[in-house]
Amino acid sequence: MNLPSRIICCLLIHSVFCVGYTFLNNFAADWYISTYGGLTSRGVNIRLTSKFLYEFFLVFNAVLALIPVLRVKLILWAIWVGLILLWMLPDHPLRALLYGIGQGTFTVDGDPSQHRAG
Repeated sequence: MNLPSRIICCLLIHSVFCVGYTFLNNFAADWYISTYGGLTSRGVNIRLTSKFLYEFFLVFNAVLALIPVLRVKLILWAIWVGLILLWMLPDHPLRALLYGIGQGTFTVDGDPSQHRAG
């Protein structure tokens, strides 16, 4: 596969996973609100942080889709997940877990370059 078609393929697959993450994030937020009350019912409002993490997730996936070297992608991915955990812990452990696992998993699974044979 030549480089332009590989980049287009990566962008399309990352876009599909970003849309999937959007639905998962909305489902999880609705579930949390119906189970525990509003997002600020515990006296903590980090809505802007959540919005920033989501927007950066979209930009980060676009950047990762353009990088052709898998090792570089995995290093950047590990730094991204580590920064989420560093930023959210210890004040917001549930959100750190959900954002770290959710964004980390959707980013890694959306990379077709790691699914090469041989």
